[in-house]
Amino acid sequence: MNVVVPSNHGVSRYNGFVYVQPDEEQCEGPFYIVTRGRLVGIISHWINTAPLVLHVTGAVYAKVGSVDAGYKLLLNAIDDNAVLYLE
Repeated sequence: MNVVVPSNHGVSRYNGFVYVQPDEEQCEGPFYIVTRGRLVGIISHWINTAPLVLHVTGAVYAKVGSVDAGYKLLLNAIDDNAVLYLE
């Protein structure tokens, strides 16, 4: 599976799980949290998010009001073992 991290996003690790996150100084909202998809993390803009979740069986994602709100949901999902990379 070849997936490219969107521009102005970085890769981080929490409890051994690798996820992507936006560079808050360079990215504007709207923001989306993806807990099951081709990439997992917080993604800026639907145009970056759509290829990671559309036509992906079992994808789980939602629009969030802020990056901070996304982090809270994402870290809880990682702690609950509710995150998964899909093809």
